[in-house]
Amino acid sequence: MPRSESPDEVNLELAVHSGGKPATQFPGGAPAQVLLTTDADGYIGVPYLRETTTDGVASYYTMDDREPSMAVRKVPRKTPLRIQANGEPARRPLGRRAWVACTFIVGSDGPGTQRLEAWFEDVNGAIPPGHATEPCPIGDAIAETCYTVTGNAADASEQAPGARLLRRGRQTHLSPPTSLLPAAHPGAAHRRYVYRGLDLSDATPALQYLPDGLILKGEGPPVYLYQDGVRRPFRSGEAFEARGYTYCGDWKDWTYLDLPDAIVDGLDVGRHVEDFTVTVGLRLSIGQQGAPHGRLTAGDMVAMRLHVRGDGYTAYVHVTATPPGGVRKYAAVVRGEVVFRDEKTSFDLLPDGQWNRRNVADGEWELHSWTIAEDDPVGEWTWEAWLEDVNVLPGLEDAMETRPVPISDSVARASYELVARP
Repeated sequence: MPRSESPDEVNLELAVHSGGKPATQFPGGAPAQVLLTTDADGYIGVPYLRETTTDGVASYYTMDDREPSMAVRKVPRKTPLRIQANGEPARRPLGRRAWVACTFIVGSDGPGTQRLEAWFEDVNGAIPPGHATEPCPIGDAIAETCYTVTGNAADASEQAPGARLLRRGRQTHLSPPTSLLPAAHPGAAHRRYVYRGLDLSDATPALQYLPDGLILKGEGPPVYLYQDGVRRPFRSGEAFEARGYTYCGDWKDWTYLDLPDAIVDGLDVGRHVEDFTVTVGLRLSIGQQGAPHGRLTAGDMVAMRLHVRGDGYTAYVHVTATPPGGVRKYAAVVRGEVVFRDEKTSFDLLPDGQWNRRNVADGEWELHSWTIAEDDPVGEWTWEAWLEDVNVLPGLEDAMETRPVPISDSVARASYELVARP
C-alpha cells in the first residue's frame, strides 16, 4: 500500500482485478473489479472514476441509488462514482485502505486499451474554476491504470460460468442465471434478502443479485460475509459468533446462502472480519455547519451526521425523533423530505421503498440535510439513531419488526432547542 510522507499528502493506487488477482487483459464480457488504494489522513472526498478509450472518448462510471436497477453505467459528463438515494454524491473517508470502487463487465466499447483514472474531490474546499467538467483532485492526486479488452462482449456466452460482478453488494450477477427464491420467514418482511439454498438446475432468465450482508458458504466449512462485491473471511470463530451468528440450527438454514465453490471462488477475497471490531460505537450530531448542537430557528439548514466505529456488519439505519411535548416517532427520508411514522421503518429508503443497507465501518455518515420548517414546534427536540443487523438473529425475528434491536446495544442521541424567530 502507498505511504504518505506527510499528513497532508494524498497517495492513490488503482488496479483492475479478475478472480482475486490484478490483471491487464480481459476477454470481452469478462467480470472485472476496480480496486482503489488510498493513503491520506484527514480527508473526506467524493470519488470519481473516468475511463478513456483508445480513440480518446472519455466517460464516467456511476451508480445511482435512486434508480431501481442501481446498475453501473457510463455517462459522458462528469459524474460522481455513486449518487445516494437523497440525490447527494456519496462521500468516503480516504484513510489508509483498499476498497472495491466499482465492479463491471468489460468490453462494452469493443476491443482495445482503456485508461482508467480515479481521484477524490474535497467536500469542504472551495469550488475552483472548471469544476463542473474537469478533475479537481484532493492533493492533485490522480491514480491511473490501463487494461486491454480482447474480443467482443458478444463472445461472453462462450465463456465458462462464473460470478459476474456488475456493481457492489446488491448487484452481483450470477452466471449462469439461477433460481434464488426469498425465504418467507415469519417476522422478516423487510429483511427480504434472506435465502435458502441455491438450485442451479432450475435456471431463470432474470438477473439475480446478492445483497450486502449475506453470509456465504461454499461446499467446505469456511463462511464469509459478503460486502462491496467481495467475500470477507472471519478471522476466527469468536469473530463470527460474537456478532450473534451460529454454525448450526434453524438460523443457519434461513440466513446462510449456500453456493457452489465455483461461484464462491469467483468472488475476490476482502479484508478479514476481526475480533476486535465486534463492538459498534455511535455518536449523533445535528446542527448547522460548525455548530452541531445548540439553538436553532425556523429556516435554518441543518445536517444530521452519524459517527460510526466498528466493522463486520451490514446494517439498517433507524432514527427516531421526539418533538417538544410530543410522541416519539420513527423518521424516514421520502423524496428528499423527512417524514415521521408510527410504524418501524428505516431512515434510508430505496426508490422502491425497501430499506437501504449500509456496511458498517469507521467513519462519518452524513444521513441527511434539511431546512427547519416554519411550523415545527418550538422547544427541545430529541433524536436517537442506531444500527440493526440485516440478518435474522435467533429469537429476535418478531422483535426486529416492532422494537429497536441495536447492534451492541448502541444508541446515539442528540438534541437541540428550537426557538421562535425574534
